[in-house]
Amino acid sequence: MSEDELLTVHFFFRPQSMKYIYMYGAKVHFEDEDLLYSNAIISPGRSLISWHNDNTASDIILPELLNNVDYQFKIFSQEEPDDSLALALTTFNGKEQLDYKIFTTKEAKFSLESKETAYQFDLISLGNLQLHFQHILLAKNGIIDQYTFSVNDICLARTILVHYNGANSANKLHVRVRTYTSAIQTITYAAHEDHLFVFVPVQVDGQVQFTAEQLVQLAKYINKFRDRGYILQIENNQSTAALVKTIRQFISEK
Repeated sequence: MSEDELLTVHFFFRPQSMKYIYMYGAKVHFEDEDLLYSNAIISPGRSLISWHNDNTASDIILPELLNNVDYQFKIFSQEEPDDSLALALTTFNGKEQLDYKIFTTKEAKFSLESKETAYQFDLISLGNLQLHFQHILLAKNGIIDQYTFSVNDICLARTILVHYNGANSANKLHVRVRTYTSAIQTITYAAHEDHLFVFVPVQVDGQVQFTAEQLVQLAKYINKFRDRGYILQIENNQSTAALVKTIRQFISEK
């Protein structure tokens, strides 16, 4: 892939609408983006988390996938017992279900045939007793293996660090502010470079802005990369102006 090519990766976080996961006496706890779940009696094959387009899960808009293109997914989770989690892929033509596949590994490839116009993801139990779910990565085949993706919550602001695993001679970190989406976060970035995405929820008045506490904590977090020798390149827009000002203040006061 060329250096100026733009790559796209989708992060599947836990949906906000998860009423079904409380069934059968489950114990559920949330830590920022993560789901901690335990249930000793749920039957194998039962869906634990589902991502699909419908009227009851308004926080989910599935990425549109191209037909006859190889995609790769990777599940980030810890479960007991081992190998007790699977990803189910259901495909449709309109409302008609065409296929149902189960991937028993946490990383695999798939493609949609021309007649498959829609799809659904489900994490299903294979005798699972406990689950710590973080997220699923989805991208065209070959992208995920070239980068390390790190998700952190900084004072209720989601951040995603994209680290290129190859040589990055420029040692630059491109800092970008984007709008937070609840269940599925999509990022697009230039190949062969490191990026830090900061996501902020849209306020009731439609504005995208940081709180005072978020600005301070994000400035401290971003400055750590500067201390490690990164050259920060922060995009210039209305959302980043206050952040840049706070970072400069933080540096001058050190």
